[in-house]
Parts: sequence; C-alpha cells; structure tokens
Amino acid sequence: SGRIGCDDFSTGMPAMFKTLLKNFFLIALFAAVPLMGAHGAETAAPDSAPAQAHSEVTVGSAAPIFVLPDVRGGEVSLPGLLTEGPVVLSFYRGSWCPYCNDQLYGFQEVLPEIEKLGAKLVAVSPELPESAMDMALKKQLTFHVLHDQNNAIARTYGLIWPVPDDKRAWLDGKLKEKHGKNLAEFNGIETYELPIPATFVINSDGTIVYLFKDPDYTKRADNKDILAALKTLSEAGESKKTK
Repeated sequence: SGRIGCDDFSTGMPAMFKTLLKNFFLIALFAAVPLMGAHGAETAAPDSAPAQAHSEVTVGSAAPIFVLPDVRGGEVSLPGLLTEGPVVLSFYRGSWCPYCNDQLYGFQEVLPEIEKLGAKLVAVSPELPESAMDMALKKQLTFHVLHDQNNAIARTYGLIWPVPDDKRAWLDGKLKEKHGKNLAEFNGIETYELPIPATFVINSDGTIVYLFKDPDYTKRADNKDILAALKTLSEAGESKKTK
C-alpha cells in the first residue's frame, strides 16, 4: 500500500506561439468544467498512478498556456511572461505541505540566478489566494504565486492526483489538527484532487525544454538542473535581457 504525509500577443510572435494562443480557448473551457477526484496528505507517496485527462506533456511539447490570478492581485499569463524570456513553471500542493514550502524557499534562494539568466519564475497551486498570500508574505517570496482554481491548469499539464477514498478523512483530520482547516477550506472546493508537484522550464517560443515530475511528492526538481537548463537556453541566445 502507498503512504501519505503531512494579453493580444499574436502580432510578431513565433508560429508556435500563435498556435498556443489558438489553443487557449480550449483550456478556458476545461477550466469551467467541474473536476473530479483528489490527492493527498501532509507527508508521502501516492497509492496509485495519477489520473491523466490529457495527452502527455513532456520535453519538446508546446506548453499549455494559461492566464491565472496572482495571489497578490492582478493576472499573469504565460504568453505575457514568454515575451520577456524563458519561464520556470512549478506546481505545488499547498502551503500546508512542508516539502512544498522547502521547495519554495529554495526557489527564492536561487531566484537572483534565475533572473540573471533572463527567466521568470512562477509557482502554481490550487490553494485559495488568501492562504497562499499569507505564506508568500511570511516566507518573503518575491516571485509570482498563482491560484489555479479547481486545478484547471494542472489538469492540462497532466498533473492530477486523486486522494484515495480511504485517505480523505485521515488527510482532513491531519490538516484540521495542524492548520485548523481541511482540504476543502484550503482550496475552496470539495473535490479531493491535488497537483503532482512538477517543474517545467519553457523556452521563449513556448516549448518545454526541461521537466521534472514524480508522484512521490517528497521528490522535487534539483535547482542545479533548472539552472543548467536555463544556462543552455542563454548560451543558445534564448534569454532576452530584462532590466
């Protein structure tokens, strides 16, 4: 058994990017569809393989585009970010997950290096903005933290993990005991789904050039590998100077 623990951008853009923009409306439709399933707990690996609702997104794939609210206010779009250079996109479970917090702290530590290489960093979770913002402020995170309602964008990246039926009450109990609220209260939806933690490096044309994901949420992308991917893009002339 498994274990669980506690904007119009089309003018002058590359052809691949125009294709991505055309697909945006399909993604918006998925965002409006009620979701099913769920992941979870505060510390360990899943009981079963993740449910995939879309064709596999992998290295060489066009990154599914999105527009999501920043927990500090305003909206952030992948097309907008890519006009400035590559993007490091990371999905995490929530501020209640210690492994996620460790990864976010680690991102903040290497953020100057990421930005020096001309890239932007965004972190995405299904957690309601108020909770995610509290965490971002407490941890002094200066990169974008985005709210993915109903895991709609995580779904387009093939990152949905359903919380097993027999673990839901246990998970809610643990979260309630430690944080004073259950998963539904953290995410604002009764659906028991969480994103598989994953990190992507996307070049300025919208192509995924690096990917790390693992259903065992205790395993995360190595920041050295992320920086190496960005350095390769920089050497190839992908990164644009941002000042």
